[in-house]
Amino acid sequence: MKIKTTICALAMSLALGCAGNRGDYEFNGQLGQSHINAYEEPGIFSDDFYVDENTSFEGKSALIHYKDNSSDDLKVDEVCIEQPAGAEETCYTRESDLGKKVMGKMQSRFDGILSCILNKKTYQVTSVLGEDMGEFKCD
Repeated sequence: MKIKTTICALAMSLALGCAGNRGDYEFNGQLGQSHINAYEEPGIFSDDFYVDENTSFEGKSALIHYKDNSSDDLKVDEVCIEQPAGAEETCYTRESDLGKKVMGKMQSRFDGILSCILNKKTYQVTSVLGEDMGEFKCD
């Protein structure tokens, strides 16, 4: 019986430890020139975090899919790009030299998106509270 209790306690602490704070970044709306959908997808033991960016570069549409595996570190583990939007996607990971370079640039963009999401949510909360926080701009 004691082993069963210990296993249950270990499983609960592991589950709570993996919960993290990625829910703060869940969002579906416009940020600058891009439509962003950031969400967690439930898994058996933990959740993966996705950010889908529908944007335009130099007049060409693109869909960019960022994936942060369940490690809860807000680091992009895979990025897939469809350019133009709807075309066959090309995916990158850190397993090749090209993938490392692409992932480095896309991690920076991912971080910027997450920062903008928090800024927008903070502005929405503080404006509801009646505080004059100034105009939100995130481009």
